[in-house]
This record gives sequence, C-alpha cells and structure tokens, in this order.
Amino acid sequence: MVPQEEESRDRIIKATNSQTTVSASSLRATDKIQRDIELHLRQSGLYYDRRKNYYKNEGKPRRKIISIPYLAQAVMSIVLRQPDQARARPSSLLKRDDDYRRIFNSEYPIDVYYVCALSMRTVESRLKALTEHVAIQDRNNLRFYVAMHAVSGVDSPKPKPSEIAEFDFSQLSEAVVRDSLEYVWERYLALGGNDQVAKGPHLLKAVLENSDPMSLDHIENIAE
Repeated sequence: MVPQEEESRDRIIKATNSQTTVSASSLRATDKIQRDIELHLRQSGLYYDRRKNYYKNEGKPRRKIISIPYLAQAVMSIVLRQPDQARARPSSLLKRDDDYRRIFNSEYPIDVYYVCALSMRTVESRLKALTEHVAIQDRNNLRFYVAMHAVSGVDSPKPKPSEIAEFDFSQLSEAVVRDSLEYVWERYLALGGNDQVAKGPHLLKAVLENSDPMSLDHIENIAE
C-alpha cells in the first residue's frame, strides 16, 4: 500500500502542476491507478517512472524503467490493438480523457500493465537482434505492430484484458517474434515502408485482415 504521506505529496504535486505548464504524463502521474501500477511493477522487478527520472536518479537499470507514455503505447498496441495510434500520437494518448480512460482502466487486471510493459521490452530486444541492419526508424515503425501480433495474434477475436493478463512470456521466443516481424514487414513494405504507413490505417487493416501482401491494390490512398 502506498504510504499516506506519499498520497499527500501527490495531492500537493497535482495542485501545483494544475497551475503550471507541465507534460500530460506529469498531470496524470498522481492518479491512484498510476500509483497502483507503480507498486505492482516494482513488486515484479520493473520501475514505473511516473515521477520523471525518479528511478534513474536512484540508479535503477534503464532497461527496467518504464515511463507513463511508454506503457500507454504498449497497452494501446497490445490490449486495444491500435498500434497505428501508438505510433502516430504517443503524447496525445495521455491528453484526451477518453483515450486515457481506455488505457488506464481500473477494471483491467493489474497484471495487464506488467504483461504489456515486459512484452514490449522483450519484443524490442528481440527486434534489435533480428534487425541489426534495418534502419532504426523502420524498427520504431514496426515494434508496436510486432508486439500486437506476437502477444494477441490476429486470427482470433480481440482478446480480453483478462486473457492478456495471463499471457505466458515463454511464448515470446525469438522464433515467434521473427515470425511476427516477417508477417508485419511484408505488409509494411508493400504499402510503402515509411512513417506515414506506420501511422496510417492501412497497415493495421492489412495485418488484422490477414491480407496477402501481394494483393493490396484494393486499399485506397496507399501512402506513396
């Protein structure tokens, strides 16, 4: 349980932040669900940096520190299956109340946040090894789609948060991530293979509909 003095400090921070120009993540950082996620991730060996640079200043390993925007992108990709939105507007996911409540939902099992954070870190690590000669920009464009595909798949109905919360991390082998990468990569390249493709709706449509990358001519307004 979060100490009472920490809750009091958060109330003071929230009041102060509301009167100054601060980032969206800082404004959300004092919400109860954010404190709950921080505690849960810390118990699982990850450090949720709801107070920017707090764990960095404590000397925690960078690879184990999870920021609020990073977790929001992971949940948007894996739970809500909208990697295009995660790639296109990482900061606005926290600004719009509707988006924020869909991502940080107190009705989700708390394990959802641990699964999404660790899955995203695992996918990124494997992608780095598998795409050594691929441009960093392309890797950044692909990672949210690959994470969605590797964790929740595309051949079954949208998994429930409770199902994702029970995800078995042993499934995120190098072979599985490679298969997901190849699946997404073909469709990404067929549509033009650039930022606009990753941020637009057509790649997600091609991935979720299991479309043949050689038969994408029917998709209108393909990015040039």
